[in-house]
Amino acid sequence: ARAPGEFLPRYRRGEIEIARVLINTSPSIVYSVRGRQCTAKGRRRYRIVDEHGTTFRLEHTSSTRRLSFGELVRLIDTAQPHSLDPFSWPLPESLLLWAITALHLDSARAHEFVSVRSDVYPSLGEFYHERLNRFLSLFRASMASSRGAS
Repeated sequence: ARAPGEFLPRYRRGEIEIARVLINTSPSIVYSVRGRQCTAKGRRRYRIVDEHGTTFRLEHTSSTRRLSFGELVRLIDTAQPHSLDPFSWPLPESLLLWAITALHLDSARAHEFVSVRSDVYPSLGEFYHERLNRFLSLFRASMASSRGAS
């Protein structure tokens, strides 16, 4: 069996993985959020890569200091795959909606489908786990009320 992220692009010199968005399909899909310090003045550059060579539009591609927790969340949430129409929701929620609608994933199991984790920001996984569960609860309530209205 293939390990998640096995075919991600090589790291650039000095680059580290800041966070990882994992989609639990078979095989898994991995988006790797990466950063590196690339100038003597300490400018840091960021990118998101996957195993398919997708180009992502990022709201901010560089900073002069390490990203705060909130800045990392914003970087992930506002990432847009270049080849797709802009998402209406943050990236993790958009991936969940895609799974429910395109893959016909049972929304009761959807919380297992998308996860975000980070060794650099250890609380990131729990933050997204709770947020995605709230999103799914609202989604299920919305679907139930729309079925009741028809």
